[in-house]
Amino acid sequence: MKKRDVIVRISSTLTVLSTLSLLAGCGGGGGGGGSSTPLGPPPVNTVDFSSGFPASIDTVLVNNVNSNQPNLLGKPTKQATSLFTIAPMTITKFTNSFEFAIDAGASNGDGLTFCMQGLSSTALGGYGEKLGYGNITKSVAVKFDTFQNAGDPSANCTGLFVNGVDPIGGTDLTPSGIDLHSGDTFAVHTDYDGTTLTVTIRDTTTNVTATQHYTVDIPSQVGGNAAFVGFTGASDVGTHPQQLLEWKITSP
Repeated sequence: MKKRDVIVRISSTLTVLSTLSLLAGCGGGGGGGGSSTPLGPPPVNTVDFSSGFPASIDTVLVNNVNSNQPNLLGKPTKQATSLFTIAPMTITKFTNSFEFAIDAGASNGDGLTFCMQGLSSTALGGYGEKLGYGNITKSVAVKFDTFQNAGDPSANCTGLFVNGVDPIGGTDLTPSGIDLHSGDTFAVHTDYDGTTLTVTIRDTTTNVTATQHYTVDIPSQVGGNAAFVGFTGASDVGTHPQQLLEWKITSP
């Protein structure tokens, strides 16, 4: 099955402080996860890039990018990428907001996830349909998927996945009016009250929204009350950049 590539790209205003680690690598379809490591630094309660990301990325690990495009994550083909906090965050309850944009195109793929995991800040899953998430165990992820693989409801879908399973399936966003292929910027807001994860996706151009509610015990899935929090993304073949524009997450 031939797909077009998605390059995951942090915007030229990228904010990456010492709380973040970014890893970009060629995760194969069967690769991923990495070894489990103890959560070393004390948990933090806030990551705040709500004003956008600064240009300096000297405190971030960036690999497999063009030397004259240091903010570009991924390669034109078969690339998986991840970005996680260096210090774990408390995830028993939290409020999380971020904005992202994907270049317009009806056949772009593959997509990205918001992910919490108990392995390490360098955890990385496989490329293609794995979205940089598949094979990351001890984890919970919400996907934003732009390519229809076998088992997906459409090439415009979302869903919640745990323990590094391939993120296949979920909810078709098309009936809601949300179109991840539109080229618009999407604002995502998530709340976790300890039992239910509520995710609202808003198209900032049309103001159309879609909301999903997931019952999930996140601490049990990640192996504790703190986890490395961030994003994963993947491509297969072709070129369709994805940008993470801003991000803020807080826990009590």
